[in-house]
Amino acid sequence: MLGGAERYAWELARWMARDTDTSLLSFGPRDREFQEARLLVRFLGNPWHVREQSLNPLSLKMLPEILRADVVHCHQRHILSS
Repeated sequence: MLGGAERYAWELARWMARDTDTSLLSFGPRDREFQEARLLVRFLGNPWHVREQSLNPLSLKMLPEILRADVVHCHQRHILSS
């Protein structure tokens, strides 16, 4: 189930993937990766939650993703991973 913010990020990435290599990176209970059409979707599993806040995940596994990216678009301004 996707809420409003998640649906916006998902649809933006999906539409961008039609024209350029695009991946969507998020956090979840376990590592997971799949392809939907041209969009690569990756979930980084078992993140650390800053100050035990479930909506403030952080994982060092995101560093290789950031280093290989040409552009990083963050959808949450007030979390440490952004």
